[in-house]
Amino acid sequence: MLASEDKPIKELTGMVFSARYSATYAIDNREKINELVREFNKAKVPPSPPKTSKKEKTQSQRLRGALYRLWEKLGGDNVMGNWEAFYTVQMDCMIDSVKDRLEKER
Repeated sequence: MLASEDKPIKELTGMVFSARYSATYAIDNREKINELVREFNKAKVPPSPPKTSKKEKTQSQRLRGALYRLWEKLGGDNVMGNWEAFYTVQMDCMIDSVKDRLEKER
């Protein structure tokens, strides 16, 4: 994807996050948001690479597996507590980190 094609996506993402916190923002910028959605829909998204075998894991499965191995290495239930709680905290931290980066780019 070309850098010029990234601009509508970045702008739209920022507006979506802003709209999440302020309904007034979404109303005031309705036309700009609609324009960016139209540009986003026209953007060429590269296709996902085809899976080569049935045993190949998705990116999310790989991430979950890596986090599980980390949890085990850090002591598992004996030290870190419940796996699901550890996973939830780690995923929330990663999601918050991405959101923070998006906010900084605006």
